[in-house]
Amino acid sequence: MGIELPHLQVIDFCALADPNPVAWVAPSPAFGVVATSGNGGYYYTTLCKAWVADIKMATYSNTQPVNGVPTNPNGDLIIGTTPYDLPSSQSFGGSTPTVEEDCGRLKWWARYYRKRHNEDHFTKIGDFKATTSWQPNVCQMTFDGGITAHRSEEGWDTYRVAVGVMLRTSAQEVAVQFLQAPPL
Repeated sequence: MGIELPHLQVIDFCALADPNPVAWVAPSPAFGVVATSGNGGYYYTTLCKAWVADIKMATYSNTQPVNGVPTNPNGDLIIGTTPYDLPSSQSFGGSTPTVEEDCGRLKWWARYYRKRHNEDHFTKIGDFKATTSWQPNVCQMTFDGGITAHRSEEGWDTYRVAVGVMLRTSAQEVAVQFLQAPPL
């Protein structure tokens, strides 16, 4: 995902890439899949080799009280990724292969960044890869790859997700999802 030049910094193309979608997190955001890549073309058309999405968090993002009770004053929001609509999954939007060969040849990775409202560059805050194993007739996927985003202290902070999925030798569709953080 970068090129190392002698005596120079590594260039992180994902930190410099233009985002595909930009999601602005409201006081009461929708949870679940918020954006999909539509196909695997991201892998073949960018130096990042991943689909890049930006998530904007304001001072009020994800802080809406439930029945008047402030259940999430920090605005904590889990940002995750997933394969999306894999050819060998059971249904539209499926993320788990149902074929042993595909389970063993699935590669899924994500890199997360943050740019605070007063910064001009992204800082990497996480880098994750999935592992898969075929159990009796089921593909087990392990991916500890979500981050917790927080509301901004001032202005808009930007969280960036760069995610990619390869199945056999072809890039696949991916999705970014929002999950509710556990209550305080």
